[in-house]
Amino acid sequence: LVDNYNKRLHNQQSKNVPLIPKFANNVRSLQKTSEHFSQSLIYTNMLLNRRYGFKARHVISHVGFLLEKTIIEAMQKKFSQEILTTATHRFRAPNDLQFAFLYYSFLMEETYNETIDNIFDEFDTDHSLTWSDREIRTFLSKIFPLPLDWSAVRFFEGVIQNCSQSPEYKYEDFAHKRHTTVLYERYEDSHLPTVSKVLVKQCLPLVEALQLNFGTRPKYKYKVNSKRNTFNNFMMLSSNVTEVVDALDGIRRNPRKFNCINDNLDPKYEEENELIRHLLEDFYLSLFPHRSQF
Repeated sequence: LVDNYNKRLHNQQSKNVPLIPKFANNVRSLQKTSEHFSQSLIYTNMLLNRRYGFKARHVISHVGFLLEKTIIEAMQKKFSQEILTTATHRFRAPNDLQFAFLYYSFLMEETYNETIDNIFDEFDTDHSLTWSDREIRTFLSKIFPLPLDWSAVRFFEGVIQNCSQSPEYKYEDFAHKRHTTVLYERYEDSHLPTVSKVLVKQCLPLVEALQLNFGTRPKYKYKVNSKRNTFNNFMMLSSNVTEVVDALDGIRRNPRKFNCINDNLDPKYEEENELIRHLLEDFYLSLFPHRSQF
């Protein structure tokens, strides 16, 4: 089901279908509640699903994070209409783009298509302009299940033999010289011809395998840390004095680099809120007894 959706999504993207009109009804239904931040996350995820397909995404923690201008500019170009809509809102709205969530999802999901020439060069580790048997073994180990079965090797040999004997194949000619394979680059029982870049580029089954397995690359570098909530604490400040005391003691017990305390006090409980403000001030003084020079 998801694969079919992603295929339709790819076809729609090629036709430049606008994103916002599809979600107009959804946004109207979301406006019935007051949790605009949560609604904006849902709305942003809907747009990301439409652009990149369905997948599990995570919201960045309440921490400080760095932004790169070039990535922001690329993101603004891709979501220009939705960003302009968000910019017109004086206050939070259900159809806002949630910036941090959008930025890091965009960073991780943007891709580009690598050329066959560059993919070939990545496997050509000795820079001989041909694939040795060792380099071919590396290629096969990346596209076939391990342990590598001998039938996979024979299958590759058959594909290369067929392509090299095809009447449409044109020998490579750099400076009017054919590239040959030296003896030590072939195993004793190998029957492969010289696997040059031109042969690979003219061999349709091999081109398809390279594009399928190595063609789509992440556009931006990133690393996902498997250890979550290692550097941050998050606390929702309520009007329940007992809960607040326990939560503040929890931060005292396990302080981290980033400690976020969100104000969610209920204005109906004025006395409790006043006490909680004093507790919060006492907590801050326990961590920062002296005023910062900044």
